[in-house]
Amino acid sequence: MEFSDAGLGVAGDTAYLPFDFFDQCMAWLRVSAAQVRDFGPIPGARIQCSLGDLAAQVGANRSTLAATGP
Repeated sequence: MEFSDAGLGVAGDTAYLPFDFFDQCMAWLRVSAAQVRDFGPIPGARIQCSLGDLAAQVGANRSTLAATGP
């Protein structure tokens, strides 16, 4: 599965990604427009799952949000 399959390539869409803070708590990271000019990468940050798993989770989160509302 590609990011575009999960709708991440569509400008103006919003995705909610699960985000763990050192296994102490979990939050939803809201991701929207790809054209963000004041964003910089976090030094040393790493993705700990495969791209396919991440895209699948984004798709599942979108379905859940659509079914339950914001």
